[in-house]
Amino acid sequence: MAIANLFLRFVLELCAIAAASWSGYELAAGAGPLRWLVGVGAALAVIVLWAVVVAPTRRNGLSAARKERIGTAIMLVTAASLALSGEGSLAIIFGALILLNAALLVVLGRDALDHLKGVMA
Repeated sequence: MAIANLFLRFVLELCAIAAASWSGYELAAGAGPLRWLVGVGAALAVIVLWAVVVAPTRRNGLSAARKERIGTAIMLVTAASLALSGEGSLAIIFGALILLNAALLVVLGRDALDHLKGVMA
């Protein structure tokens, strides 16, 4: 179950990138062709923020638990951006999945990842 939750987390992270891109594109509707740049830029902003702050292998002084909370917050912001771009139902579903995943991370922990690394070695 814990491994499935880590897989869900990964899928949600990818969805957050897509949500940021879609929201940027939709919210820049009046920008004409530049809306493509806004969409790509929003996705890149999430990717860079994730790589610098949240990535598990990043050594930045933050604990794994703190990185998970920050990652959850970033994903919730992308869910809110979906709501702002007119995708309210999708935003609610995405936000609920993010919160469910975060709760399961607390309950199940990340020990499954360590176990999986041991099995694959």
